[in-house]
Amino acid sequence: QLVSEYINDLGGKPTFIGGLFGQASGTTLGKLSTLVNRDNLYALNIHLETKAIDDYKEIIEEVKDEQLKEMLVTNRIEEDLHRSWFKERRES
Repeated sequence: QLVSEYINDLGGKPTFIGGLFGQASGTTLGKLSTLVNRDNLYALNIHLETKAIDDYKEIIEEVKDEQLKEMLVTNRIEEDLHRSWFKERRES
């Protein structure tokens, strides 16, 4: 289950900005990838993934709901996998 779906299930409204940012950043990075060199692109992605990991860590510490916490931990692990993939690709 997605975090946004769970928030809906609890009667809340997930923020629109999160989804909008994800789409906008993906599109922007896609266009920028043709303008910057590979190493810089990987470095940028590593930085963004690291920021996401740090944000998840902070949120996870604050969350009391165990089901939501589990979803956030899963998302944090995925961000760490993304970062590892970018690091590996940069070094290859």
